[in-house]
Amino acid sequence: MNGYDAAVIQADLGQVVKIDSPAAGAGIVKYKYGANEFWQIRALSFQLVTSSTVASRIVYLDLLDGAGNRIGRFSAGFTQTASLTTVYTFGVNMNAYGANAAASIGAPIPELWLHPGCSFTIGVTAIDTGDQISAVNMTVNQVFAGSYPDS
Repeated sequence: MNGYDAAVIQADLGQVVKIDSPAAGAGIVKYKYGANEFWQIRALSFQLVTSSTVASRIVYLDLLDGAGNRIGRFSAGFTQTASLTTVYTFGVNMNAYGANAAASIGAPIPELWLHPGCSFTIGVTAIDTGDQISAVNMTVNQVFAGSYPDS
């Protein structure tokens, strides 16, 4: 393969990862990837449908080390009001966009490699039992730990 291996190809092209939606009102999606994988999140997108009960919420993304300690918290920067459907995108090299109660809200995240055992969570302040996170998808650069022979 002219000196390329699976790690090089995935790092160049990335990989799409679909994450299961939590139960309504759960609010936090936690995803922990393999013990032998290094990940760099390129983009993370999901939809939040809010109930009519709570006035407003703020969405955030937490990056956690292998022990569960927060490495960083990245806020969407705007509030989502009651009875609204909003699509959120967190991405590398993007500008923040949206407004309070917007249909689409985006926020930048750093270009950061997460070591094996790290995880991330999607959180929502003032989550209500009727709120629903869904359609969680992300694109990552992924490299497996270990050495690869030159093919």
